[in-house]
Amino acid sequence: MAGWRRARRLGLWNHPTATIVVETLLFAGGVWLYLKTTQPVDRVGRWALASLVVVTLAIYFGNSLGPPPPSASLLTASAFGLWLVPFWAWWVDRHRIVVPDNPGWTKYSP
Repeated sequence: MAGWRRARRLGLWNHPTATIVVETLLFAGGVWLYLKTTQPVDRVGRWALASLVVVTLAIYFGNSLGPPPPSASLLTASAFGLWLVPFWAWWVDRHRIVVPDNPGWTKYSP
């Protein structure tokens, strides 16, 4: 059983550069899918999404490549600040609509 579990792992923790590349590609793929399936309703839907993507990438790369926090209180404050990101994403999503796949599609179609 131990060999089976080991065979399923990629071992990316042993290769930080590969981890960053894979995670960045996954993030970019998610952003691409979101952009492909939604469109902005107004300027908020366009620019708030762009700023959310930039800030999320800045947080990720700062966390991955930067030094550890200088104090526990700064770590606590930044962790509490991250609770705002889901609300920011919700706000962005409220200013975007789903792009219909076919001409007969309506918002309330199952």
